[in-house]
Amino acid sequence: DFPQAFALAQKAAGANLPGEGCVFISVKDADKEAAVALARDLRELGFTLAATPGTHRCLADNGISSCRVERHHEARPSVLDMITNGEIDLVINTTEATPQVIRDSYYIRRAALNYRLPYSTTVQGARAAVAAISSMRGTPPEICSLQEYHRRPPA
Repeated sequence: DFPQAFALAQKAAGANLPGEGCVFISVKDADKEAAVALARDLRELGFTLAATPGTHRCLADNGISSCRVERHHEARPSVLDMITNGEIDLVINTTEATPQVIRDSYYIRRAALNYRLPYSTTVQGARAAVAAISSMRGTPPEICSLQEYHRRPPA
């Protein structure tokens, strides 16, 4: 199915999705509602959450606990410190088109790449990642050739 295929594609691309740990979430205002649903799903899967001030406030307003994390240019410890220290396992970061936000997102994405963390810059990608993580909790998919797959009787 799609979630399993997405998980395997991420693994093949070198972006192993975590089965546990901490997810950093920082989303633009237009994505806040979607972030609440993602955060709920992640908490149900046992993840802890870290979020920038605006996203943290939105999550708290919706009854979802998260650790408030400062942007890298505002205070320390910041999200970049957490990534460097190995405290973040997945990054979800969508941006507004303002110079400061674009600059902040660049540094976050760069750190995620440097530390080989999976990350999503869209809500759709984040949904796919969360579904893939959830599907990885079940029975792993049987890997076979396309020919073998098509020889099987329909389920």
